[in-house]
Amino acid sequence: MLELILSNTKTGSVRRKLFSNREQADRYVDRFLNAPGLIRPRNARDYRVELQSRPLQAVSSPTVARTVVATQSEPIFITWALSATGSLAISTDVSRETAA
Repeated sequence: MLELILSNTKTGSVRRKLFSNREQADRYVDRFLNAPGLIRPRNARDYRVELQSRPLQAVSSPTVARTVVATQSEPIFITWALSATGSLAISTDVSRETAA
């Protein structure tokens, strides 16, 4: 597994995509820089392209999704964190203990 990191040096924006091989990543970069809807092609000097090898992660069993419904009197606290692998973990808390 390869992770393509495409950074704009002027704005600082970053795009991250996963690909199974180098050819797919190269095709994506070519399509991005020479997109057909653009008036002129993007300048390659304005972008930094980086490929990093990523190990395949083990497939875990899916967890049961829980629906959270709150009324106006119950605040919802949303906590999010970015792990070292780049995945986003989001948790919600509707308990009254944290609201106090």
